[in-house]
Amino acid sequence: VINVVGTPGHADFAGEVDRVLSTVDGVVLVVDAGEGPKSQTKYVLSRALSLGLVPIVVLNKADRTESLGRLETGETELDLMDLFEALGATAEQMEYRTLFGSARAGWVTEDSDTALEVARDGAGAVVTNEAATSMRGLLDAILEDIPAPSVHWYGLEDAATNEND
Repeated sequence: VINVVGTPGHADFAGEVDRVLSTVDGVVLVVDAGEGPKSQTKYVLSRALSLGLVPIVVLNKADRTESLGRLETGETELDLMDLFEALGATAEQMEYRTLFGSARAGWVTEDSDTALEVARDGAGAVVTNEAATSMRGLLDAILEDIPAPSVHWYGLEDAATNEND
């Protein structure tokens, strides 16, 4: 079972962000590929990093023409790396996974060249690359990178222990 919890990125919701982040085992940080990280991203990321979480970064809207320049130069990725560093990310947190995709078109890929191909050629390019035909890559990243929750079961086991005392 995977529970997905969204947080607002706006600073007015700082308390809600803190409450939500205290309940999760991992973070998927979604950033607009054409705009890069915004001021709201900074707060959410700073809180996630302070809790020791290692985010999975998704550069969304990678299929848009306006994203092409930033994808080609790696500007959005460099801005994110600078932000991680400025927020005091650990070496482990700096090794975050980056995915490129389009939520609207329903695809994600780890391959930046595929994302560039789609941005240059339009949505028809997705069909030529099987790795970017679904959101499966995001699910795989979540299953591989986000640790399972640590759970302590209260109930039968504890009751049996107490009966033997």
